Amino acid sequence: MTQHATYKTKNKRETAVLIGVHAQTDRQFNFESTMEELDALSQTCQLNVKGQITQNREQFDHKYYVGKGKIDEIKSFIEFHDIDVVVTNDELTTAQSKTLNDNLGIKIIDRTQLILEIFALRARSREAKLQVELAQLDYYDYRSEERFSRNAETDLV
Repeated sequence: MTQHATYKTKNKRETAVLIGVHAQTDRQFNFESTMEELDALSQTCQLNVKGQITQNREQFDHKYYVGKGKIDEIKSFIEFHDIDVVVTNDELTTAQSKTLNDNLGIKIIDRTQLILEIFALRARSREAKLQVELAQLDYYDYRSEERFSRNAETDLV
C-alpha cells in the first residue's frame, strides 16, 4: 500500500510584529491603548501577532520612524520569530516605509494601510468593494504625490 502525503487546507496566517513610537511631545493619545487597538486591528486582519516593540522618543525619526539603533532589535526579533510583516502604530511617510523595508527586508504596513485592508476583507457588495478600492487608490496616490514633491524639492537644490 502506498502512502499519500497529506496537505493542510487551512491558510497559514502571516506573522507580525507591532512597532510603536511613544512620542513624548504627543499627549493627545494614551499610547498603551493605541498599541492595544493596533493589536486588535491586526488580529481582525488575520495576522498572527508575535509581539510588539516600542520606543520612547521626543519625536518620530524622520528617516527610520524608530531610532536607527532600534532597527537592530527589530531585525533580531524578525529573524528569531520568523516574522512576515511589520505593522506600525502610526502612518508612515513614504521615506520611512522605504527605509524600514530596505533595512528589515519584509513587508511594512502602517496603521492606515491596515485599516484599509480590514475594510477590503469585510466588503461584500460590489459598491463596498469599489469604495474600498477608491480609498486605497486615494491613499497610494497621496503617497506618490508625497514622494514626487520630495524628489522635486531635492532636484531644485
